Amino acid sequence: MRKMITFQEALDTILNNTPTIREEEPVELKDALMRVLSQDIYSNLNIPPFSNSAMDGYAIRSIDTIEANEDAPVKLKIVEHIKAGQVPKKKIGYMEAARIMTGAYIPEGADTVVMQEMTERKDGYVEIRSPVEVGMHIRREGEYIKKGDLCLKKGKLITPPDMALIATIGLNSMPVYRKPVIAILATGDELLMPGEKYVEGKIYNANTYSLLGQIILSGGVPLNLGIARDEVEDVKDKLYRALKSADIVLTSGGVSVGDYDIVQDVFRDVGVSILFWKIKMKPGKPVVFGVYQDKLVFGVPGNPVSSMIVFHELIRPALKKMLSGGLTKLPEIEAVLEEDIYGDGDRLTFVRLLIKRDEEGFKAISAGKQDSAVVSSMSLANALTYVPIGRKVIKKGEKIKVEILDWSFL
Repeated sequence: MRKMITFQEALDTILNNTPTIREEEPVELKDALMRVLSQDIYSNLNIPPFSNSAMDGYAIRSIDTIEANEDAPVKLKIVEHIKAGQVPKKKIGYMEAARIMTGAYIPEGADTVVMQEMTERKDGYVEIRSPVEVGMHIRREGEYIKKGDLCLKKGKLITPPDMALIATIGLNSMPVYRKPVIAILATGDELLMPGEKYVEGKIYNANTYSLLGQIILSGGVPLNLGIARDEVEDVKDKLYRALKSADIVLTSGGVSVGDYDIVQDVFRDVGVSILFWKIKMKPGKPVVFGVYQDKLVFGVPGNPVSSMIVFHELIRPALKKMLSGGLTKLPEIEAVLEEDIYGDGDRLTFVRLLIKRDEEGFKAISAGKQDSAVVSSMSLANALTYVPIGRKVIKKGEKIKVEILDWSFL
């Protein structure tokens, strides 16, 4: 029997065997959120594409206002009204002005814009009572981005501001890496699908749905293979299907030491090379990990909190590496414990926490019962911490590092 490995050894083994997806596909801008760019994005035009007004006001020649004062305002004839999207038809000449709206094209001859609040309009003229400097309230062509500038780098995760930037330079599609496909297979004769009539002695399949949500939240595409019964051939048939279609295969349940925990044997039967079984972590000890060609195969525990924490701490990093070639570490903060929390002593123990903030900083309390079957405390939690091997308690008042759960931002 192989020895139980540490959490860090498990994570290193997983990441060292995780390939990076390099297949590309085009995506429309409306669907680009949270996709990863597979090529650099350059601008084909200047931004702004033309010099335009940053204010509602008047486009004028600054030289015409040099002698303006409260007692003797200058009067400029309004020769045109320019709205956003309209190209000016007239050149601004001596003692002339154009009424201009925010975002509108600066007319030829004008070198500054005076805000309408600083003017008074009378009988087709605008009065200005103080000198106006050159270049006021004008956004110059190419001031923000020059034609040919690099806007977004290959490997960038596309965010809402990135979508705005891409739209600004006129692109409606871009090349991205395809998303990893993650197959989910629940195992166990005891499982019912949500919506089915309850049967005595059965439980509803929760793991498929928590894993499905975590996969989507992490940028993957879930492939739900339903439930396999505790029969070798049923598990094997569904596993073959998963290995044909997915980049990562997750089975839940059937990985411990019970009479019907058959998943590890089936992995071997279909050709999975098993790299470890069992980790010094709680919850999540009976994890099986292996590789099949360039695919990752995980057997995660049947207890729902165990499967969620295993995904969050071990599978999510692999999915992120597969997607972008890099790791996306979730934010950590420092918090003060407001109650004791407990560990196993012999295993790295993850503790579900509820983090709150007051004027003194972040405070942490237990999110509730820490049993691996208690989903309610995982639902309430917004963070995780861990009690290291060798400790059984972290005392109230101690400062701890806390990892924010990614769904707590929703």
